Amino acid sequence: MRLFKLRVLFLIICTLIFSGCSASGERFNGFENTALNKSSLYIYRPSKFFQGGTWPTVFIDGQEKFSLKNSGYVFSQLEPGEHEIKIGSTSFLDNWIFGDVVGNIDTEKGKTYYLRFDIEFQDASSMGTVMSFSGAAGLIEVNKAQAESDLKILNSSM
Repeated sequence: MRLFKLRVLFLIICTLIFSGCSASGERFNGFENTALNKSSLYIYRPSKFFQGGTWPTVFIDGQEKFSLKNSGYVFSQLEPGEHEIKIGSTSFLDNWIFGDVVGNIDTEKGKTYYLRFDIEFQDASSMGTVMSFSGAAGLIEVNKAQAESDLKILNSSM
């Protein structure tokens, strides 16, 4: 009986720890209007267990803008033109194991753009008590219908 209680306590603690790693902002409730003479950008991160406890930082044109949590999205209004989007680490506290993910996007006035940040598990190996995991991360531009389908179950990371 004591062992059972310890297992239940362990599961509760794990649940509380992992629930703190996901975006906890407001649930997505529709697209925002694009301001006059601006373009809009949504960057979102679907829920994944692999690297779920990390929160890389989104940089736009070299400026630190947001942390992108698991199951989260961010929204930004941009000046029309070319922009560099970088997702990477700002400190060891964010637990980000990948290098910087960098992409460019050329935006037009009045248009909205959608970027999905995907992290995929690729391999695991162990040697004695040491375990190693590897994966890949990337930014993918998606259309509005795909973004809307993905975003409806995500929360704001802002």
